[in-house]
Amino acid sequence: MLTFSRLQANFHAADDDDECQDWFVNDLPQKISDHGNQTQECVNAESSVARKSSTVTETRVVEEAASNSRLGFLHLQLAESGVLIMELCNSEEPFVKKYGSKYFKIYLPQISDGQRDFCLYCRHRVNKTKFRFSVFENKISKWNNAGYTGKLAISTSTKKQYKMVCPRQKQRTVFYIEQDDRKHQLKVDFNPQNPLVNLLRGKPPSQSKECSSIIQKFLNPIIDIHCPSTNTLWLRMDKEGDSSSSKYFIYYNKPFSMFLSACIAVAVQSHLLE
Repeated sequence: MLTFSRLQANFHAADDDDECQDWFVNDLPQKISDHGNQTQECVNAESSVARKSSTVTETRVVEEAASNSRLGFLHLQLAESGVLIMELCNSEEPFVKKYGSKYFKIYLPQISDGQRDFCLYCRHRVNKTKFRFSVFENKISKWNNAGYTGKLAISTSTKKQYKMVCPRQKQRTVFYIEQDDRKHQLKVDFNPQNPLVNLLRGKPPSQSKECSSIIQKFLNPIIDIHCPSTNTLWLRMDKEGDSSSSKYFIYYNKPFSMFLSACIAVAVQSHLLE
């Protein structure tokens, strides 16, 4: 995973150049080893072969997703950890009436040689409970838009439920943001179930796969989700700079995809678009 200090330095350096963000696009996430530990001299041959096989298989999956669908890479769950950078931007006049004066711009890491899109844009439809995503900054509608990625729909009862709706991509994961004891909590359900549907189909309910995190609006990490069984970091969101800054770093790992991670980050900071 890219270190926070390195990302900060690169991001500030990129701000001085109004051209493309090549420093981020071509910088694949890498794991940084602990300098306090000595490198192992002997590596088990079988585990080494297994790791190489897994890497080759994952690379093939990435390339196939990129070739079959322009936006397929956004929904992959990769073994390697990754990082997104999200910042708050101001809209141009044509978008203000329908989508408000602000939007989120999310920088995407490069995971495939055939990848053509490195930024994701999110706008909130005024007076609607939905957020739209597109890889085109000046085209957010789903009509005649090859860069339309999907939308994040919100339903509210006792808690806010967020559901992703994407073209040609079936999304099962839903997540919730609810207030409990004066604290906001994020809950992610990777296997949501409808008891009535299970009853009609005669299927027993399967085991739920959930994770959660307290949302800290003014402290880092804003969200911090770990695997319930292994305590491996799954998703973390940090704010860069002081309270006036609107830049965020989102670290994600399998089972979170780029798009799911971006949707959660947008939902957590959605008040900035209102």
